[in-house]
Amino acid sequence: MTGLDSFYWGNDSSAERIEFADGSGNISLKIALDRLLVTVSGEPGGEVLLQCFHSGIERKLLHGEMRALVDLTDFIGVIDWGAIFAVRQMAPWGESKKDRSCVAYLLRDGYAELMIKAVSDLFTHTQHRAFTSRELAITWLETQPTL
Repeated sequence: MTGLDSFYWGNDSSAERIEFADGSGNISLKIALDRLLVTVSGEPGGEVLLQCFHSGIERKLLHGEMRALVDLTDFIGVIDWGAIFAVRQMAPWGESKKDRSCVAYLLRDGYAELMIKAVSDLFTHTQHRAFTSRELAITWLETQPTL
């Protein structure tokens, strides 16, 4: 298991953690250097997403050139596109001339492909791929240029 594998499997104790919840669900961020794991459980409101990302940016943990795994396997409900757009406005995600960020989305099934396409249209300088296998998602992230 590589360092990236270990991180995305939850075995990296040196990572910073941010978590917010409301009565319907929670969102947690696990951050270390150029790696980000976003885990969404239940049906958290858009404000929960904004709280997480505001906190990460304020603490200078999030930056525009990251390899991210967004685990949506326990997410149920509706996407708050206003919150997604607000996150887009918070930082220049993947807009460095040196490198771009990449995001792997871990889904229960392949039916969310349209959601990934819509997110790709908002975050145009970021590479996006959807997966139903954690192993394949991690492998893809590992093969992206070193940030």
